[in-house]
Amino acid sequence: MSNRKKSTKAYGRYGILFATALISLIPFVYMVSVSFMSLGEAVNTRTLFPSELRFENYMLAWEQARFSRYLFNSVTVTIVTALAQLVICSLAGYAFALIETPGRQAMFVLVLITLMVPEAVLIAPLYQVILGRVFPMSALNGLTIIVIGLCLVIWISVVTSLYNNRFNRQLDLKMIIPSVFIALGLGLTWLGFTIPEAKKLLLDEFADKNWLNTYTVMIIPFVGNAYCIFLFRQFFRQLPTELWHAARLEGANHFQYFTQIAVPLTLPAFATVGLLSFIWSWNSFMWPRLTQLDSRGHLTLPVGLDAFTRDQGTEMHLWMAGATITVIPVLLLYIVALRFFINSASRAGFKG
Repeated sequence: MSNRKKSTKAYGRYGILFATALISLIPFVYMVSVSFMSLGEAVNTRTLFPSELRFENYMLAWEQARFSRYLFNSVTVTIVTALAQLVICSLAGYAFALIETPGRQAMFVLVLITLMVPEAVLIAPLYQVILGRVFPMSALNGLTIIVIGLCLVIWISVVTSLYNNRFNRQLDLKMIIPSVFIALGLGLTWLGFTIPEAKKLLLDEFADKNWLNTYTVMIIPFVGNAYCIFLFRQFFRQLPTELWHAARLEGANHFQYFTQIAVPLTLPAFATVGLLSFIWSWNSFMWPRLTQLDSRGHLTLPVGLDAFTRDQGTEMHLWMAGATITVIPVLLLYIVALRFFINSASRAGFKG
């Protein structure tokens, strides 16, 4: 009887999970189905599946909506945001987990409190900041340069450490980091003098007026995230304290311990935060919609899709084709990184 009851409960749980998954998939299946329909089939509420697959809908949507430009913008903003968020949040999580400072727990509680504040509440004050009404634009541009430099230093250090561990080499960071910065500076200078569009882009990104209609405004405000800081803190707290004590005996400081030991041991956390950051940034709509006002040159895919639906009127089949184009990249990434996400989610709460 006990085995029968257990099997009945298991069937019940799986039935509920299957029903929930089915309900969640219905909008996605409907979107893909309508994207292959003709206009007549799309507006007919009785038609659930297309009579034939019309792949030309995707070509029409791609050409009419300038999706190539929107895709470039989304990829640029999303990748840069994810890379910067990994650096900023991992450093904050490491500090909260392993660096003993007065008031550390109180500061961490304040960070967690921000999770309870709705995003819409922060939009108005954040908008005043990016207009230069709270801090001077020179300070904001200086902060941007500091964030860029910090991210480059951390990523170069981490990649060099992983390379040294993998191939048993000893590359010298004191030579690599200055070389990268010099090469980057020379490359940007060359672009500014040879390509007028690149020069205009660089000048617009660091304008003295405000951050409206720039890539910067869609990146810098979101490089810090309380939930990602919490995840990193939980992972770093799982590292044995003996590792840090042994590293100190070898003469390592916190920066060396972070880049050479802590990061390689917590790669699942980086994969999880990178995936979450990618999804959040890719799907962001309200903030890009509010900050990209003058032209469509900086619009990301979700905002570009909204503009496309308003331009196309009743052509629902093209709307759905555009929506499918917007969803596919993040869906593929999620499928590829799913095992890292599940592994990290199961380990993040082991140690409080």
